[in-house]
Amino acid sequence: MNQKIERTTLSKQVYKWLEEKIRCGEWQVGDKIPSEKQLMEDLEIGRNTLREAVQALSQVGLLEVRQGHGTFVVADSSLHVVLQERVSHSSLLEIFEVRHALEGEIVALACMRRTDEELGMLFSLVKKCQEATDMDSFVEADMALHHQIALCSKNTLLADMYAHLFDKIQMSIMHSALLNEDRLTSHVALIDAISKKDVKKAQHEVDLYISLYKNRISNKGF
Repeated sequence: MNQKIERTTLSKQVYKWLEEKIRCGEWQVGDKIPSEKQLMEDLEIGRNTLREAVQALSQVGLLEVRQGHGTFVVADSSLHVVLQERVSHSSLLEIFEVRHALEGEIVALACMRRTDEELGMLFSLVKKCQEATDMDSFVEADMALHHQIALCSKNTLLADMYAHLFDKIQMSIMHSALLNEDRLTSHVALIDAISKKDVKKAQHEVDLYISLYKNRISNKGF
């Protein structure tokens, strides 16, 4: 009985060690992790203990064992797995409602916490949106802008939650292609509000462009 308890405890420790390698970014999504032999030597553990930890990480969606090829990182956090699974079954309208809630708080925090250097990056990204000559480049610049605003909030949990919605948000931007001019005008006003640390104005601009998105989606039935 004691040996089983000790092995279970050790397996949990190995799980946390492997998870930290992923969480801190040392092992990126798509990376092949070190071989079983290498990890056993590095951690001075047995094969069963290691396999229990790897299997547990596979079950929560962080690792994927590919027979004959090795074990690969497929997600950087359990939050990513849970959100992606939930988002995949959500409508665009639901996504925009969640986006509205997140962005309202994000821009408020960005107003209060952004640095002058970060503000310069925001203005640069708005300029890229204005200079975009096709939808792909516009979406790329638009996504980068919102990602940078999220980082300006200095709230890593909010930024992570927003980042994990990116794929679905990108789809929603493509569906809202006809709103580019309105979105640009609103985004310029948003960054201006962040530069002046005007929380109410920033949140007002979020309300405006999210309302535009939601109305178009409702009318088109997306």
